[in-house]
Amino acid sequence: MEKKPQKDILRKGLSSLQSLYSKIPETTGCTENIDTCRAWCCKTQNPQVLYVEFLNTWDTIMHTWDLEDVLKVVEDSVMCYISTETTKGCVFFDQEKYTCKQHKTRCFNCRIYGITPKEEFEPRYLAMKEILKKYPNAILHNQCDLVSTKDGTPISVGQTDIWWKKLTNAENFIGIERGRINDGKSGSYRTYHDHILLYLLPNDILQMLTNLKTSEIRPEDRRECVKSFMQCLKGMISSLLENHKKHNVSPEENTNS
Repeated sequence: MEKKPQKDILRKGLSSLQSLYSKIPETTGCTENIDTCRAWCCKTQNPQVLYVEFLNTWDTIMHTWDLEDVLKVVEDSVMCYISTETTKGCVFFDQEKYTCKQHKTRCFNCRIYGITPKEEFEPRYLAMKEILKKYPNAILHNQCDLVSTKDGTPISVGQTDIWWKKLTNAENFIGIERGRINDGKSGSYRTYHDHILLYLLPNDILQMLTNLKTSEIRPEDRRECVKSFMQCLKGMISSLLENHKKHNVSPEENTNS
């Protein structure tokens, strides 16, 4: 996967991303209805994000989270990757508090979920519904109808098109070729857990996880393998966390540049 851009390029790319996010209207109805909906979107859906969005979240995590919290999201990412279930929730969903662990840096797809124009969302939903027919245990929901813009103004397809163009411009700026801004095998449009593992782990370790995913061992043995794996990763992630906080751009610098 892509290496992290140089500091000045990253700063400008994240500044461009923050500019885009600031143009998306604030919404209401999500956290206000959490006791009713029980966060089914976060529990059963796995948003795809561009690499620049992942870096935005990851930089904040590495500056503000402690080691145990970072290890937990990496372990959850491993478990999500090796899971054979079709439906997988987001690794940033806190199952105990029913909150998003990185809500401030949430991705474009989360920001427009619930306010995406029906004529844009519906075809995607129907296409996915058709794909998932062969997976009887898969869970698929239509767009949440509890969320709206705070002032009640609907969003147009023209607006979302402009926002997506700005998002892909930020992705291109940090070095991702436009031909790779997609959800294909070598594309940069991936789930958070894929981005995390691709960013942290070398190819031989990723292949080992793939082998574990396709093996026929019992679920409890699989979990034990992951726990042992995380013990091996702890030192590396601890060093990475320490170096990041010492030498890299802070989240405040990213947003204020």
